Amino acid sequence: MKAKQTAKNVAKALVKKIAKKVAKAVVKFIFKMVKAFLTKLIAFLVSFLGVPGLVIGVCLFIVGGAVIVVISTFDFGWIGSDSPKTQAEIKEEYNILIEDSSELEQYKVPKELVTAIDGVRIIKEDLKPWEIKPEPIVDGLSPDITYKTYENTYKVKKVKEKECSVENSNSRTTSGCDGDTTTSYSETTKQVEKTKEVHTWNKDISYSYKESDVNDDYELVDTYRRNGEKVEVYEKQLTKWVSKGKDSTPNYSKFDTVLADLDFKDDDVSMLIAGLQQNSISFNGYTGEFSDAVSNAGGPSNVNLDDVEIPEISKGSFTRPAAGPITSHYGQRWGTTHHGIDIGKSGGATPIVAAADGNVYRSYFSSSYGESIYIRHHVNGQLYDTIYAHMVKGSRTVRAGENVKKGEVIGFMGSTGQSTGPHLHFEIHKGKWNYPHKTNSINPYTSGLIKW
Repeated sequence: MKAKQTAKNVAKALVKKIAKKVAKAVVKFIFKMVKAFLTKLIAFLVSFLGVPGLVIGVCLFIVGGAVIVVISTFDFGWIGSDSPKTQAEIKEEYNILIEDSSELEQYKVPKELVTAIDGVRIIKEDLKPWEIKPEPIVDGLSPDITYKTYENTYKVKKVKEKECSVENSNSRTTSGCDGDTTTSYSETTKQVEKTKEVHTWNKDISYSYKESDVNDDYELVDTYRRNGEKVEVYEKQLTKWVSKGKDSTPNYSKFDTVLADLDFKDDDVSMLIAGLQQNSISFNGYTGEFSDAVSNAGGPSNVNLDDVEIPEISKGSFTRPAAGPITSHYGQRWGTTHHGIDIGKSGGATPIVAAADGNVYRSYFSSSYGESIYIRHHVNGQLYDTIYAHMVKGSRTVRAGENVKKGEVIGFMGSTGQSTGPHLHFEIHKGKWNYPHKTNSINPYTSGLIKW
């Protein structure tokens, strides 16, 4: 418990250090904009105040003597007597555009995103709310969805009964003839359309499916008469395609294209991101055209320091290097060998700790591994190397030549280098790391060295 508390204190100190860097980067532009910003947006933010679930407003606070403005969500409040449209009409236009942005509810363009972009445009371009044309923004952010057709298999049973006419003095009736019932079986398929890939404003999603056996009973699906026979058709499903799961990777190309078309600069984007993050719109994994602006608008300074999650330090020589789910395992992946495991982000700022006592022999920025640390360990007479990749820029706390203890915070989970989203890429090598072949890498999850 003491070791964990010490680690948490180190983590908190590091977060504060990074927060100061982030704040200084944001202040310069925002300070210039405060007067115009407040004057123009006080009325502009009114209309959402009664909408449940959204936090609206302008927060002012002081960092290093400078005033910082944090915008929540924008919408169009009091718009003036000279407006050709009412507030209700403008809001309805947005609602219709958002509703039509996707046939799948979960992938509709967030209204907060569109109105926030337009809010910055009102300041940037000195526009009035009714002069904004949101259609190109919604169109640019709308998802691209592709579908794939699969075939479910059914067994068909047909029961044919020959009908005979029986006459009596009063009427003619139709009934089955004894011994004239036949049953036949066949198989058929029915096509079903499934979502295959989705490219939203902030990610690519790929769905996978598998064929599964079905043990259904026969169901009567049709009855008809033909050529003196009554035919009953029964079906039962033999197989169906079911979801195996989905994979998603950050992709902000739609977002970048929209902002570039609007001629947004880093200062505009920093203001936009700061507001969106107040409404829980995350930019995790962003590595696009406005990376510096996104980083300056948020990052580790946005987290509640009391919520910094340090992984439990387990017994034995090794411990888990970070809290969070394993998002990619060791082994074959995308046609190559993945020589480690990926641990996903568990919160706003996820500390990384040394997996075992050792000596740091490399701490630097790599074009592929990003901000990374390499540690050498001697455990029970065996040499191991561990690698920690893709850390947040500026978060490495140790240098080459320093000794570290198991569970000591060495940095924060990020997405630097060749990375598609915030995570820790973690490798263990039995013996010295032998790049580029890495023939002595071992699976951290199944090695037995770490209790997961």
